Amino acid sequence: MLLELAAFNAGFATVKATISAGRDIASAAAAIGKMVDNKDAMQQRLSKKKNSVFNARMETDLEEFMALEKMKEAEAELKQMMIYMGRPGLHGDFLKFCADARKRRKEAERQAQKEREEMLENIATAGGIFLGVILCIGSLAGLIYWYKG
Repeated sequence: MLLELAAFNAGFATVKATISAGRDIASAAAAIGKMVDNKDAMQQRLSKKKNSVFNARMETDLEEFMALEKMKEAEAELKQMMIYMGRPGLHGDFLKFCADARKRRKEAERQAQKEREEMLENIATAGGIFLGVILCIGSLAGLIYWYKG
């Protein structure tokens, strides 16, 4: 949790520094991407944690809440920057882009999982065929040995 929060905060600090230096928001795109990626990673990890039965980590609910609050505050400030210093509609377009990117990542994860399952199925099938061939050869060798003996 702390790693994602630190990376998120570093990205936000870069955005603020870029804006305060008089540059436009587009020049801070990499830092904004870092913010979005780390927020998504943190939310994904927290949702996995909530779904798990056993939690070995000592992170408290208050720490998680405060980290998410810091992220919300930074996002609100970024929204204000996009509205007042960016082009009209920039924040809405940004939100749509983020939603589309999340959908693409989820679909890519689903596709990768499907490909892994197919590969394991193919390996199991090939292993079964290999075992069948070995058994046939062994049986044939046993019959030849028995017939000559």
